[in-house]
Amino acid sequence: MNLGYSLRTRLRDDTRLAHERVDAAYRFCDIAAPWGLSLFLSDHLQAFASLSIADGPRRLRAEALRTEYCAALQADLAALGCAARHPRKLLQVTPIPVLYILLGSRRGAQMMQR
Repeated sequence: MNLGYSLRTRLRDDTRLAHERVDAAYRFCDIAAPWGLSLFLSDHLQAFASLSIADGPRRLRAEALRTEYCAALQADLAALGCAARHPRKLLQVTPIPVLYILLGSRRGAQMMQR
């Protein structure tokens, strides 16, 4: 059995409902329009900024990526003339899930760009 394939399948299956809820939440958000893009980017910034990364393997890489993403989102929102919202509360997470989220977000952006 291909372990990489089975892990990918397991992650996809286990997160399918959460992904469907996110898709439904943004179904009517037109990211081609400034208001829709601002909402989309602001929500991402609020989510990424709310992550407090615990000590563990790859913590520095996860923190560097989180900082990079937040800075880019703040710059994009400023260019759109929108104020950034601050997270309501922090969520303590381990580094590996943060990397999974951020790198998955990067991959999704690359796919959307095509």
